[in-house]
Parts: sequence; C-alpha cells; structure tokens
Amino acid sequence: MATRSSERLRYRYGICLNDNCPKCKEKEVQEIPARKDFVCSNPECGKPLRECPPPKKGMNTKLIGGIVAALVVIGGGAGAFFAMGGDDAEKKEPVKTEVPAEKVDTVATPATEVAEAPAEKKAEETKQEAPKPEVAKAPADKPAAPKAVTNGRGTVNLGYATYSGELRNGKPDGAGVMTFKSSHKAGRNFKTGEDVYGEPGETVDGVFSNGFLQVGTISKKDGNVIKIKY
Repeated sequence: MATRSSERLRYRYGICLNDNCPKCKEKEVQEIPARKDFVCSNPECGKPLRECPPPKKGMNTKLIGGIVAALVVIGGGAGAFFAMGGDDAEKKEPVKTEVPAEKVDTVATPATEVAEAPAEKKAEETKQEAPKPEVAKAPADKPAAPKAVTNGRGTVNLGYATYSGELRNGKPDGAGVMTFKSSHKAGRNFKTGEDVYGEPGETVDGVFSNGFLQVGTISKKDGNVIKIKY
C-alpha cells in the first residue's frame, strides 16, 4: 500500500477525452509525472486529461485500451449491420432473369401476325358485306284512269256481267251487248215464257232500258240462239 501511495504522489493517471486523439480512441491510461502539466502526452493533442485510478500492476495498459476499443468498434459495427443491413437484405429485390432480345423478337413476330390477320380479314368482310345504297327511283307516272262514261256509248261492270253499248246515267239504255261472268237470269223465252239464264262466257245482244233488257237474243255455248224478252 505504501508503494502505491508513493507512486500516486510521483505520478498522476488520466484518460484523454479528445475524440481525434489516437490515445483517446485506444482508451490508454496515461502516466504523467506529478510536476508536469496534466495534459495528453500526444504532441499533436495536448488536451487536458480526465484523472482516473492507476492501472493494476502486471497488466498491459495499452493492451487493455486496445481490447476496449476493439469491443466498441465490433459493437458499433454489429449495431449498424442490424440497423441497416437487415432491412436491406429483406428489401432486396429478387434478380430478374432477362430474356435475350433475339428470342423475344422471334416469339413476338408470329403473335403479331396472328393478331393482325383476323382484323384485316374482318375489315375485308365488312367492306364486302356493306350494302350498296339504293338509288331512289322516280315513281312512274301512272296513266290517268279513264273517266267513266255515264251518257253515250261506254262499258260498265254490272258484277255478274260486263255491258258495252249505249248508256244513260251510267246504266244500259239502248242497243248493247252483255257478256256474263257468272250464272244469272238473262230474261224469259220469247215463245214459252220460261226463264232463261246466261252462263259465264255467253252473250246477250239486245235493247236495254234503264238497266234492264227489253228484247234480244242470247247465244248459248251449245250454239243455240234463243230470243228472249224482259
């Protein structure tokens, strides 16, 4: 104990606090004679020291400082790795395999041709199927219907027969010919008084008055000619 006390009187021990000083980084415990200024022994530093207990005998002060500095560096590097490297490893994107340009061109060319072919064919079909606009034709002038003759000679449709001859107020009146279109009574037999019917295609040639036959003859299909009257 007396030795350590006398040693403390002859020397002072301290640690440099200048971060730029190598002795500070190594955490070196500097031994400064009691009569000298209590500053860093590094000529490039010369900063005041922080007093600390003297190192134990048998231990290498520089070795201790180096071990402490190495632990600090290792601890700081590990912290930086977990703080930065871990996230980068997780965020790192997978490597994408690029297809060679020649291979892409070879595959893409047929696909393009296949995709465009239906479009061109469809366009041609649409062009062929497009209906041609119809040209509006001017309506043909219809011939004017002949005016019905009501007085004089003309032709009228009686329904069961067609009459051509003299007319008065649109009715047979005078000499004319009647052609039957369906079976209908033509008159009476001039001799027997029996009713005589005209059949389709048979004709009566006679004299009419106010639409009725007065006297005339009917030509039958069998060749007979019968004289008839109203």
